[in-house]
Amino acid sequence: MLLNTRYNYKKQIDIINKNNKLEKEKTMDAIKRHQESLAKVEEDFNVKMDELPKKEKKRVEAIVKEFNNDPDKLAEEIANILGADNV
Repeated sequence: MLLNTRYNYKKQIDIINKNNKLEKEKTMDAIKRHQESLAKVEEDFNVKMDELPKKEKKRVEAIVKEFNNDPDKLAEEIANILGADNV
């Protein structure tokens, strides 16, 4: 009985650790995609995020998060904010 309880406890810990690892990987992947998207915006629109006014920078970051899976809509929205032609 005690061995069975220990086994079940270890099994639960393994599941929790596996889920934790997967969650960390997903978080790191999301951070990487976000950074890549911001770098692409900087490249496509020839603008550095550090040089943007604070208000525009926040708007650009919010739009990158919102339209990360739709590059065409992302480019259109960024162009509207920056007052540039859609690339």
